[in-house]
Amino acid sequence: MGSSLFPPILIILVSVPLIFEWIPRNGLYGFRTPRTLESDAVWYPANKKAVDCMLRWSVEQGLSHRAANPEDLFAPGTMQDL
Repeated sequence: MGSSLFPPILIILVSVPLIFEWIPRNGLYGFRTPRTLESDAVWYPANKKAVDCMLRWSVEQGLSHRAANPEDLFAPGTMQDL
């Protein structure tokens, strides 16, 4: 896997707990603003919206990387990296 695919894949992976509302309000992980940290009623919808934006970006980045570098898919050693 090309190194430029690492950020989109990482973002997708760290988004999963936020999608399923597994992460309570905290100061380290999630969409943190004074307003989101005040209430669960704001925290979860704000994180879902942020995750939606991050996932769209990740998919766009992954697709644009593949479109710009189609040879990466068939490069020697590519399957070994998976």
